[in-house]
Amino acid sequence: MALKFISVEEARRLIDERVTVVDIRDAIEFDGEHIARALNIPTENLSWSEFQGRPVLFYCQTGKRTKINSAVLALISPYGYVLEGGLDAWKKAKLPVIKGGNRQSSVMRQIYVMSGALVFIGSLLGGVKSRKFFLLPALIGAGMFGTGVTGKCGLTHFLMKMSWNRPPAQNSKEE
Repeated sequence: MALKFISVEEARRLIDERVTVVDIRDAIEFDGEHIARALNIPTENLSWSEFQGRPVLFYCQTGKRTKINSAVLALISPYGYVLEGGLDAWKKAKLPVIKGGNRQSSVMRQIYVMSGALVFIGSLLGGVKSRKFFLLPALIGAGMFGTGVTGKCGLTHFLMKMSWNRPPAQNSKEE
């Protein structure tokens, strides 16, 4: 069975009926704000055995990630629903969200900034200093290609180990 894309009103009704709600965004985005009772399980960590055929409502920030991953999500829960417009639509309807104190950038945004800066700097230095600097944008491109093919991003794993991307409790244990 395919996922059913539903409105905010339908999602609210399902949540009132105690459907399982899964936020597929990364932990930092989830900590910033999320729908009450939502579980934070990024797409790459989802498994079918967690839901055993139960109905699940999936959402992300804008609905784009759930749409892109809809084939995978449909395998996870054949009785799945997707909140059309994501958390943004939920908030636009003035429905409540749980807000956390974490206002840091999402890991994806950090990846875009880091990759873009390295491509820009490598291209600039390759044109001005030495052609060897053109290796930098080539390596970034190869990494992005590898991520697209495998679905696993080495840069994400690296950034998630940084202190600013870990929950405060985890940071204080290591200090």
